[in-house]
Amino acid sequence: MTPEITRLLELWRASTFRDFPGAQLELRVPFSDAVLNQIAAAVAARHERYVRSIGIAVGASNRIDVRVAIAQPRWLPPFTVPLFLHPELAFDPGPTVVAEVASGLAGSAAQLAGTLGLPLPRGVILSGRQVLVWLAELAPEGDARVFTSWIRSGHFETLPGVLWLTLQLSAP
Repeated sequence: MTPEITRLLELWRASTFRDFPGAQLELRVPFSDAVLNQIAAAVAARHERYVRSIGIAVGASNRIDVRVAIAQPRWLPPFTVPLFLHPELAFDPGPTVVAEVASGLAGSAAQLAGTLGLPLPRGVILSGRQVLVWLAELAPEGDARVFTSWIRSGHFETLPGVLWLTLQLSAP
């Protein structure tokens, strides 16, 4: 990225993008297993009282395996929750990632975690076999919240080891 583009982006950010009504942007970003695991490690660190570790493996056909080791009881081995990611973002009440927990023992373990009231990160809801991630709640105050208000559509696709996210953005 050139210094000029960096400066332009900083000017846009400083204005909270209000000087660009009608602007549109399509963004396609790959998230590797490594990047997703860095995010998962940060989430686990904020919830260390409840979770020892979280790991993510991205598979084909919008499948993501989330490996969770809960903090108590320590003797309980980690379990893997297979998720099928809906290909499109939902928009009720705002941009929301929706995934389905696969059936079987792991699905039952995820439901048990919800029943036991294990805390989930702010913006993450377990509802039956659905996991909902409300992006606006995960975003920090300020610039990131402005960015989530620009999202008009979103699409996911996965290949082994990589989650691709395509977003259509436009200024209000």
